[in-house]
Order: sequence, then structure tokens, then C-alpha cells
Amino acid sequence: MTELEALERRIEDLEARQHLLLDVVFALADQVKPEGVHAALRLLLVGYTAAELEALNALFKDAVRRGPGAVTREELARAFDDGLPRHRGELAEVMKAYRADGRLKALCRLVLDE
Repeated sequence: MTELEALERRIEDLEARQHLLLDVVFALADQVKPEGVHAALRLLLVGYTAAELEALNALFKDAVRRGPGAVTREELARAFDDGLPRHRGELAEVMKAYRADGRLKALCRLVLDE
């Protein structure tokens, strides 16, 4: 086995271990707090900070408070990009995480065209 092959195998092993650990974390989270925790964990694991999660929650809370039809997809995307410039263009991916949690259904439909 060459050094490159050994490194590739090591990377594959690490990726498999990471996926297993994520499964364990989500299983434990389900036992502790079954609803609403997956989105936050997923976002933390891909590089969002706690402050960014708070900003997301404030953004979504405001959109929900304004009511259905009061916020357009473009307005929400612009507010997301302005409030979280480090994650510009990631609104759809964030909404997929929230959809998996069964939260923010109306906003998920608005952004994901469901």
C-alpha cells in the first residue's frame, strides 16, 4: 500500500467515524430533547456559532410574528444574507435542517417552494 493509499484509507475511516459519532449525538439529543435540537446541532457542526444561531432565531421569530404572506422569500433571503454575511446564500440549506426538525413549516415552504 502506498503512502497516498494509506492516507486515503485513513480519511475514509475518519469520515466513517465522524458519521457514527453524529448518529450517536443525534440519538442522545432525541432522548434529551426530541424536538428542535437537530437543526441547531447540524448548524453548529457545520460552523455556525452560538451568536449566529441566536441571530437566526431572531430572524425567524420576526418573520413568524409578522405572519404568513407578510414576508417574501426574497426579503427573508436578503435579511439572512445581511444578518449572517459569513453564511451568505445558505438560507435554503438552513431551512432544510429546520424542515427535518418539523419546525418553521410555513417558512420552510416559502423558502423551499413546497
